[in-house]
Amino acid sequence: EKTLHGEAMTFSVLTANESAPRSVVPVHGVTGNKFEMVVVGREYARKGYAVYIPDLPSHGTAPALEINGFMDLSHWLGAFIRTIKRTPDILLGDSFGMLPFRANRHDRRDDAARAGLPDAKDCYVVPRAP
Repeated sequence: EKTLHGEAMTFSVLTANESAPRSVVPVHGVTGNKFEMVVVGREYARKGYAVYIPDLPSHGTAPALEINGFMDLSHWLGAFIRTIKRTPDILLGDSFGMLPFRANRHDRRDDAARAGLPDAKDCYVVPRAP
């Protein structure tokens, strides 16, 4: 576990295999924390990916951040990605953790650009059963 200091935000993150050529950013769901994504992260690291697992704002050990909508979460994700200094090959969101990716959908590229999100090669959402 480490703390990364970005442009205007601080992030609490787990990392693995950081020198790998490909990277993945898995994001946990609401009321959870980054440790929920450890099994997923280990599997990606085993497959040769650098893994960066952040806590969502106000979750786990992450500082609070005023969130007023989807775009605020997208801006948060963009700031996180700029802080790790690499464009992820895969963005992976679990349940509520998919909200920051909303602007990264193929039909929302203008929103993604406004949020400062890179054009990740793949963006996946893992829905939760009700």
